[in-house]
Amino acid sequence: MTYITVDQAQAWCEATRMTLSSVDSELADSMAIQTIARLSQAYETAGWVDESTTPKLVVKIIAMLYVAAEYDRVFSTSDAGSVYAQRLRAMAEQLIVGILAGTTDLVDASETSAATSGPLFYPTDQSTAIAPTREDMSTGPEAFSMGRVF
Repeated sequence: MTYITVDQAQAWCEATRMTLSSVDSELADSMAIQTIARLSQAYETAGWVDESTTPKLVVKIIAMLYVAAEYDRVFSTSDAGSVYAQRLRAMAEQLIVGILAGTTDLVDASETSAATSGPLFYPTDQSTAIAPTREDMSTGPEAFSMGRVF
């Protein structure tokens, strides 16, 4: 389960402060699981099992969160590192919130869940045009209407 590569993570690193030689798969998977779990509210994420099946924007968010965690590890005694890590987390959080709110679209996501799709049906006035039967007494002419005196 590899969601990000060294190059994708390195893109978010400050070149003079941190150079990655490899990706810690445990940390990367942890960031991926947390991100995908949040996005499962708006998208069907069961098929997002690696970098090739996960939308590109989600992979970038995972890389940002991974680098933020690496910065926290490396610069845990320095405020400068954690400030950049906080910025990366804030950017990633804005993207996640935008995706969940529907203002940021995952253009390469395969399908959305019912929570973000349109209505399954539209009611029609024809629903009361059927004569009532013994099995279903709810059909038939309207019993009352708004704004009409009985």
